[in-house]
Amino acid sequence: MKGNGRQKLQRLLARMQNRFGRAVGSTRRERMRQIDAAFATRQQDAFQKASEHWKSRQAAYDFRAVLFRASDNSMWGPYIDIDEDLGWRRYLGDRLTIVDAIGGHRGIIEPPNVMELGRKAREFLGAGQPR
Repeated sequence: MKGNGRQKLQRLLARMQNRFGRAVGSTRRERMRQIDAAFATRQQDAFQKASEHWKSRQAAYDFRAVLFRASDNSMWGPYIDIDEDLGWRRYLGDRLTIVDAIGGHRGIIEPPNVMELGRKAREFLGAGQPR
């Protein structure tokens, strides 16, 4: 969901409150928390739908690829089983190298985890070259 998604959800919550009464989040802080949670749920649903319908084009790759994979997958919840290669091996085959990175999906590029990610990336960028 992009653009004015938050405003749309605020209007939806206001309609729900008018229809069902003020029991749905009585304070502004509670309402904002509910809106944020609803937005995150809709964003995850949209991502899931897009992932299910996405079709790749088979392309020939003659280079190695490195997947820096987040070690913390708790954001996906306990009921979602994630492939170790996140689905990339079917496109890259044995050219794929998987490296675990500390943190969650976005957390691997935030301090202090980004320092460790940078160190691991340097190992691959400098591979085979004198330092």
